[in-house]
Amino acid sequence: MQHSKPDAMDDAMSRTRTNERYPHIVAILRQRGYVTHEKLAKTFGVTVQTVRHDVRKLADDGEVCRHPGGVGLASSIIW
Repeated sequence: MQHSKPDAMDDAMSRTRTNERYPHIVAILRQRGYVTHEKLAKTFGVTVQTVRHDVRKLADDGEVCRHPGGVGLASSIIW
């Protein structure tokens, strides 16, 4: 049986509380730039719907930018 190298995101946490996930989501995005909802759900051991809720909160706070199927860092450029 061959084991694949663990993804850094998979090491983040298994199941976490909502307020504990927020800074981890932002940290992951700083490393990757964009992540799918499915990958975040797997990383944190929660449902995709839970991730969408977290992303919505972070987007409302201006920390991330929502995209179809995923999330990216919010731009630091102000027009």
